Amino acid sequence: MVTDLSDGPNFDWYVFTSHNAVSGFFEHLKAAEKDSRSLAGASIACVGTETANALLSHGLRADITPTRQTSVGLLEKLDEVDSDFSEAPVCFPCSHIAAETIPSGLKERGARVSRYPVYRTVKPDYDAGEIESVFDPMPDLVTFTSSSTVNNLVSALKEAGREDLVDRLVGAAIGPSTAAAAAEHNIRVGCESEEPNIKELIKSIFEYLQEKE
Repeated sequence: MVTDLSDGPNFDWYVFTSHNAVSGFFEHLKAAEKDSRSLAGASIACVGTETANALLSHGLRADITPTRQTSVGLLEKLDEVDSDFSEAPVCFPCSHIAAETIPSGLKERGARVSRYPVYRTVKPDYDAGEIESVFDPMPDLVTFTSSSTVNNLVSALKEAGREDLVDRLVGAAIGPSTAAAAAEHNIRVGCESEEPNIKELIKSIFEYLQEKE
């Protein structure tokens, strides 16, 4: 795990899987008195268009953005462009609870992956009154923009003594991994975006609600 960009190794690849990962990485880069020039000569992969656009705001264009905008899709795309990751140093900026799909996949291909936690996903505290104000009356849909939002909501409901609400939730999931997290808690997914970004999520919500009318 990389903990200090000022003395970190030189990387062949940087792999970003979210807007937050990009933002957090460049905040840490700035704190180390460095900038985007530190990535000169390296290749950059982004899991989707929103992540790539976040990178572009820092003056860098992603070399790889898969059509199938998931972690598995990104690994498949990397296989297409670089079949030999043997001993390749890869930097993976992420949250402290990031899934192992990409790091494990790259390690299986021989890469030396350095996880670099650049932001934290923290569950806010809600009291019973706040829970009641949101879920009475029961919303038609609850939007989930990551697996952690699913897990955190379920945890919050349990802590408030309202675990009974979980089975009544209908979710709008931003992508397959989020939908899978909802399914693990027996939450029915009413709609799922075709691509894991906010624009497509909103589109799927409108289509779902129109069908219900």
